[in-house]
Amino acid sequence: MPVSEIIDPADPEAETRRRRLLELVGPILGVVLVIIAIVALTLHSYHKTRGGVIALSQDLLREEQKNITREVSDYLAPASATAIVARDLLTDPVTDEPPRVFLAYGASMLRNVSQVESFYLADDRGSFWFIDRAPKDISDGMEWVHLLRDQRIFRHWYYDKQGKLVRTSDTHGIDYDPRQRAWYKGAFERPDLNWSDPYPTAATKQLIVTAASVLHTSDGHQAVFAINISLNRLTDFLEEIKIGKSGQAVVVDKEGRIIAGNRLLDVARKANWQFDKMLLDPNTQPVFSRALSLFRIYGAGVHLIKAHDTQYVTIMASLHKIRPGWVLILNAPEDDFAAFAAAAGRQGLIFSMVIVVLAALLAGFLVRQNRRTERLRRQIGLERVQVRAESQALNAMAGTPNLLDPAQDAPLLSQRLAELAKHDVLDSGVRSVMMSVCSVRIPTTVRLMRTVRVWSCHIAI
Repeated sequence: MPVSEIIDPADPEAETRRRRLLELVGPILGVVLVIIAIVALTLHSYHKTRGGVIALSQDLLREEQKNITREVSDYLAPASATAIVARDLLTDPVTDEPPRVFLAYGASMLRNVSQVESFYLADDRGSFWFIDRAPKDISDGMEWVHLLRDQRIFRHWYYDKQGKLVRTSDTHGIDYDPRQRAWYKGAFERPDLNWSDPYPTAATKQLIVTAASVLHTSDGHQAVFAINISLNRLTDFLEEIKIGKSGQAVVVDKEGRIIAGNRLLDVARKANWQFDKMLLDPNTQPVFSRALSLFRIYGAGVHLIKAHDTQYVTIMASLHKIRPGWVLILNAPEDDFAAFAAAAGRQGLIFSMVIVVLAALLAGFLVRQNRRTERLRRQIGLERVQVRAESQALNAMAGTPNLLDPAQDAPLLSQRLAELAKHDVLDSGVRSVMMSVCSVRIPTTVRLMRTVRVWSCHIAI
């Protein structure tokens, strides 16, 4: 290592450099540490708050899922309850005579249970009765429909809400045979209660699902009693449920076919009301599609699903106790529950940035003050050196004999003045005083001083 690069620890210049470095780096390092601490604390607080909010929202969604499952169960409950009651009440033979018990019971159910769409009653001989709500022009009325097999027509009776017959009409039966219908055949597969796949009604295109059960009449024949539940009303019911701010609910089967809920009518129209084609669309319903896939793998539960750069809290629940194969899926954007945490995090970040800016300003002022202090320290040191040099020069000249004698040369005076000018430590005030003193009534010295003054000025410049 060259000798010039060796630093003496006792060297005052090295100590000065270290002090300057500390004065410059210290405040900057302090500001950086403040920024790191604030960012770390802000991120930690945000993630802890977000995790707590998500856990709380999952608990709330579980409770919401229980409530919705219970309400969906209550919505479909009339089917099972009605089937049990029908097996005890509807024991009369099904003939061409109006079955008074069936018609009275059905009319009461239609008036008091909004989700019930209609009732069927058919036996193994092909006899068929149907009760439905009357058209809109007969407010709160009932419609009876009976299949006249020998004439191959449907006969309709329309009653108002007081039970008064308003009109009758006949429509073509189109070789209708209830025994060939899916709801009739399915009842014998599960005699207690069989649920059909959803299908649209011919007249209104309302999507309904039929629950049918087998009855034994007093004449030894078997009959099938069926209740039709409107899925359109179930869809309206699910859409009215508030899940967070923008949450949604849907009922699907395990094959992904939509039973009720989100976008039911749009999907039904697109599929031309063919239930097998009413599938979840991964492009427009990615959260429900992924949730159903997770249900097939893990079963019911809570999951976080990301779609379109948005995190969703999703809950899947099986409705097997109500209708085997049906699944209730709920989802809500995470922001519906954690938005206030993000807002609090942003507010905290803004406050942190204000603190950082203030700390940076204080650090800048500190660095500036340290630089000014260092300049003042150097200036004071130079002034001390200057005073010391001037004092030495004056003392040396004051002790020189015959300093003011015109006949005597004064080389010391010229030498001191030249040294002071060379080192640029003589200020203008002292230099002028010295020149004035040296110029008083000393012709030879005056000439010499003028020469020295000019020379010293050149050197100083």
